[in-house]
Amino acid sequence: MTEQQTAIQRSQPAAVYQQSETVIALAERMRKMIPGAADAPNAAIWKAAQIASLHRLDPFAGDVWVYPAYKGCRDEEWIVDPGIGAWRRAAQRQAKYSLRHELLTDDETAARIGEHYTPGDVGMKCTLWRLDVARECKELGIPYEPTVAYGFFRNKARYIQSRKEWFSDQLANTETKEDKAQKRAEKKALRAAFTLEFADEIMVGDNQEWSVSESDSALVRRIEDKISSEERARTIIHRDEPEREADGDILWIGE
Repeated sequence: MTEQQTAIQRSQPAAVYQQSETVIALAERMRKMIPGAADAPNAAIWKAAQIASLHRLDPFAGDVWVYPAYKGCRDEEWIVDPGIGAWRRAAQRQAKYSLRHELLTDDETAARIGEHYTPGDVGMKCTLWRLDVARECKELGIPYEPTVAYGFFRNKARYIQSRKEWFSDQLANTETKEDKAQKRAEKKALRAAFTLEFADEIMVGDNQEWSVSESDSALVRRIEDKISSEERARTIIHRDEPEREADGDILWIGE
């Protein structure tokens, strides 16, 4: 086993890690391109790439996010999450819709969460009107009821048995508790109103696939092509400034 393989094996959970130099190389190239993935284990980066390829998302434009389930979590507890922008675009391809978000009061949030509510939890209500269905109901004289869903930011989101400690939901840079609750409410409403197959907030350890098999070769090629395209787009092209005369005119140089 090479030094690189040994180092990676130490950084990856045994249940997830299987030898694949191809995956390791691709994950390392993607590390700085996926939001939140700078310190992520390779298994999480690869899972983000798989999800992006499966759903035709752009992992380099915020369609897929990677973040730890809690500060100091194990490698297999990192989260891969399709961004809300990807959900919106997928829904809009099916039909136009309208949304309204309402921040719940502390009492309303407590009532929705129940016995596990803690002060500081935030709740959001999302009401979604699917315009094509509303129009058909009106034409048929059928009452139309919008889709209603709720999302929450929880201070006690996960109990880690090994630490005997509760951890709160993690927030991305500049994200607020209200933002987290709103995104979760909106995703639930979109999933209920449309045919969306996006997995939501996947923990890497929930899926043990890591190595590349023969059947994954096409997937690997698609991901590699996407990485290469992104690398070219991010390359700074340097052009030498032409020599100019005192008045600013470009000097003509003959052959």
